Amino acid sequence: MTYKELRTMANNLDDVMIDDMTKQGKPLLDLTICDFEGFDENWDEVFRDYDIKEVEKLLDIIEKNGKLVDNNLYELYDFGDFFVQVGYSSFDI
Repeated sequence: MTYKELRTMANNLDDVMIDDMTKQGKPLLDLTICDFEGFDENWDEVFRDYDIKEVEKLLDIIEKNGKLVDNNLYELYDFGDFFVQVGYSSFDI
């Protein structure tokens, strides 16, 4: 699995935001799963529906091909020549 292949897969999902970054001198593919819509009139959190089946397929591929190296909130996977970080938009509220 290459950086480009994984980025293309994620890019095909409407429910995933992608940022290209670096970590320790290697490319980092930062993936944010968009599960948060905003707040309602009472300032209660509103979560959005997303294509869980398609997102889970992507996450399965990441878990099978990368080595989990950090899981404090965001999951960080090492693919040898690049990293993948996975988080959810609801983490940022």
